Parts: sequence; structure tokens; C-alpha cells
Amino acid sequence: MGILKTISLISLVFFSQLTIATEKYNPIKLFDNSGHSRAVSVKDADLTLVHFWATWCSACIHELPALLNLSSKFPDDRLQVVLIAADSKKNVNQFLKSQQIESTVLIDQYGKTIRTYNVKQLPVTIIYDSNENQLSRITGDADWLSLEMRQTLNHYFDNNN
Repeated sequence: MGILKTISLISLVFFSQLTIATEKYNPIKLFDNSGHSRAVSVKDADLTLVHFWATWCSACIHELPALLNLSSKFPDDRLQVVLIAADSKKNVNQFLKSQQIESTVLIDQYGKTIRTYNVKQLPVTIIYDSNENQLSRITGDADWLSLEMRQTLNHYFDNNN
């Protein structure tokens, strides 16, 4: 396991914890909410946010629209957001339909990937660069549209190319 340094950044992420880490990416292969097998490559974009969430998690539901909004502000080769739900395909599709969200979600109904990534609570977002290095891990409801978050992402873009 890599060296972890924890920094509390109240202004960056409300009630969240940002962890700086030196861990490498562990390949993810899951079925999506349409039933297709998907393999995630963090090499497809400058930064990849692997976001663990669930339809029953109120903090997850609260932050999801902002996260999707953030992802729409960058080209796909710049920022890739991978949504992994700790839930059933049926629940995810019902949730997406009720919220009028069109997005691909990977399904981790039995928690194998969540255990692999040592996710203890939801939501959790892990940020990787295109060299498969883990840059940070955000635990809790993040303010994805804040100036501080944009500055953090821009810092990662500038320092990881």
C-alpha cells in the first residue's frame, strides 16, 4: 500500500476528506446498467475520476448532478468520470429514469470492486492520472462545482502531463 497523507480541506469539499496517495490503478471490469461488459482504462483521459456511489446514499444523490455537470465541462480525453454503483442494475436504472439522467453506470452489486478499492463508506471518488497513478481520494459529499475543486483539478492537469 502507498504512503498516505491526509489533509482536511473544509473549503474544498464540505464534510469530505481528501487523501493524497501514491497507489497505482487496479483494473476495473464490470457490467454497466445496459448489461454490457466494460473495462475501464484510466489511460483514455488526462484525469479519471472513479466515483463509488449508491441509489440509497443521500450524500451520493446530492452530489451526483454536480459531478455530472463538472464532467460535461471538459472534453472526454481531458476528464473521464466513471460511475460505479454499489447497487443492482434495476435500482440504478429506476433511479436514473426518475432523475432524468442519461449516463452509463457500472454495477458492483456484490461489492467486489468496492472491497478491492477499500471503500468503507459512500460516496468515494478516486482521481487517477493517465499513467495510472492515484492522485487523491475524496471521501464524502464533495462540492464538485466549487472554485477550489476546479483549481485542484487544474493543478492535477498542469502537473500530470
